[in-house]
Amino acid sequence: MNNKPIRCAIYTRKSTEEGLDKEFNSLEAQREACESYIKSQMHEGWKLIPTAYDDGGYTGGNMERPALQALMADIKAGKVDVIVVYKVDRLSRSLNDFAQMVNVFDAHQVSFVSITQQFNTTTSMGRLTLNILLSFAQFEREVIGERVRDKVAASKQKGMWMGGHPPLGYDIEHRKLVVNPKEALLVNEIFERYLEMQSAYKLAEFLNGRGDRNKRWMNRHGVESGGQPFLYQALYKILNNQLYIGRITHKDKSYDGQHQPIISVELWDRVQNVLKAGQEHRVKRNAKHGALLMGKCFSPAGYAYTPTYSTSGAVRHRYYIEKKTQHRIKAVDLESLVTDTIRLLSRESKHWRACWALNGNNLIEEEAQHRWEVLWSDWVHLSDMKRQHIVRQIIERISISRDQLTVRLSHAGIQAALKDIEAGSITPLELVDKTYQPTVVQGEGYLEITIAARFELYGRSQIALDAEGKPIRAFKKSNYNPVLVNALVKSYRWNRQLDDGQITISDLAEQEGRARTYVSRIVNLMLLAPDIIASILTGTQPATMQLQHLTANLPIEWHRQKQVLKFQ
Repeated sequence: MNNKPIRCAIYTRKSTEEGLDKEFNSLEAQREACESYIKSQMHEGWKLIPTAYDDGGYTGGNMERPALQALMADIKAGKVDVIVVYKVDRLSRSLNDFAQMVNVFDAHQVSFVSITQQFNTTTSMGRLTLNILLSFAQFEREVIGERVRDKVAASKQKGMWMGGHPPLGYDIEHRKLVVNPKEALLVNEIFERYLEMQSAYKLAEFLNGRGDRNKRWMNRHGVESGGQPFLYQALYKILNNQLYIGRITHKDKSYDGQHQPIISVELWDRVQNVLKAGQEHRVKRNAKHGALLMGKCFSPAGYAYTPTYSTSGAVRHRYYIEKKTQHRIKAVDLESLVTDTIRLLSRESKHWRACWALNGNNLIEEEAQHRWEVLWSDWVHLSDMKRQHIVRQIIERISISRDQLTVRLSHAGIQAALKDIEAGSITPLELVDKTYQPTVVQGEGYLEITIAARFELYGRSQIALDAEGKPIRAFKKSNYNPVLVNALVKSYRWNRQLDDGQITISDLAEQEGRARTYVSRIVNLMLLAPDIIASILTGTQPATMQLQHLTANLPIEWHRQKQVLKFQ
């Protein structure tokens, strides 16, 4: 007989904070019911652990909950045998999230019990029942989300303020925006000063030097926020905020608001003209230097990747950088991955039919599809300005995470781009890896392409790798690596000198100002398999091959060299 106690953890959750301050709230009611159930199983050895895993005010639509994270950590640490909840949707309302949790439960021999929905997760029928329940829970969450979005849209059409941080120039009274006279003067000055300076950087320096600060407010918990120096990004948000002319925006539409405007429409229009002129200047400047994806790339948190560069002599190296985390991607590699992926999918008509069927499309499906293929067939021959113009039309947004890239294309933008494309011949695209197939999802008015990709440095190159760590290469490209080629040239020259018998490796090392071990390793490159040498000289070697791989202690046998270097 096994006398080992079964350690039980109770997890409770409530989506909102409403009612949590009551003497007996929903979390306590859930816990009391679960405790009673555990007591009824004492004869089976069930024992409640003292740790309380309570998430009050957290949605079940994701796993970003402190108590849930603590519970998962304790499961992995082997502190829990059974998880007890009141209902399965308390633990999660997402089928994908719950599938991940069940995998963790199974890996650590942890059982799961919902006291009001009897099933056993260790059986196939129990898993089916659980998936059905979770599907309904997820459906309910999505329906609630749709209702909330519809309510927000309807309220904004009536000009109502729908909450959030109060903007500079307004206070919130009875859920409405009320003009703050002192801050309103500052807002007016920001607009007028920008017309004089025409630079958000200079304006931020001026305001901060004078001691001005952004909006300070107190949230419902009594915590004070804001009151920081102005950043130029914050000033751009103010200058583009239609609240200040009495408008409420929702997505790409705006409505007359119920609040009082702070600035005149005339001042607003003058500022917008200056902003537009500045944006056009930046587009032309960045197009000149090839910043193809400027203004399109963002992190999952919404921070922009902006174009930047470094110079090495007369050579300019371009990057996109997210300034908050300093995550940097070589521009050429990111731009190639995005455009090559679209090129790869351009001939698969199934992805574009929804776009060709959109209202306002004056081309029949066959003609639209043909023009789209002609565009991407001729892409490499287009001018930088032409590419920039097309990208700004068709790409709405690029979301870049550490291991994934999502490109959203606009149906309307694609149609606009096709108007300037004439029918023509299509050049065959030579594929390298036919297994490279990104995920494509159709939305209302857009198409999203998701790529499992991360960027890693290999020597002086940055390479996009897929989920399995293999380089992503849709089309044939040269992997010409000057470091490898120069090393082979040195090896050939030094071997000729050594063969003449007039010099030793020690003499070469002294002559070249290098360590003897380095010279020896370079000399040994002539022992590489002939087809490996040929691939380096023609730029067809694996993209991840680096000099340190070749100068390591490689075996003499050519077939084993290829195995070590993963050469095919």
